[in-house]
Amino acid sequence: MRLPLALVVAVSSASPALARDLFVTSLLSDEVLRYNQITGMFIDAFVPAGSGGLDGPQGIAFGPDGTMYVAAEYSHSIHRFDGATGAPMSPLATGL
Repeated sequence: MRLPLALVVAVSSASPALARDLFVTSLLSDEVLRYNQITGMFIDAFVPAGSGGLDGPQGIAFGPDGTMYVAAEYSHSIHRFDGATGAPMSPLATGL
């Protein structure tokens, strides 16, 4: 059973398919988890543990182009992920 420690959520409006998904950061496991926002069922770890150096995720936002931005407390950075696949991209900012 996955229990997110940080209940910071975002809903993507960039893609009709992702618009049905709810994204939750897990400070405990360093993941971004994806749930069906209608049924509440767990879908997957959209951003797997430690992907792209993610450490201590605490906030999510989607840009108008669909890019997912995740603020990370322990790595003191803002990470970017492909909003359709969860693949890591280069960080937006580090050393914050």
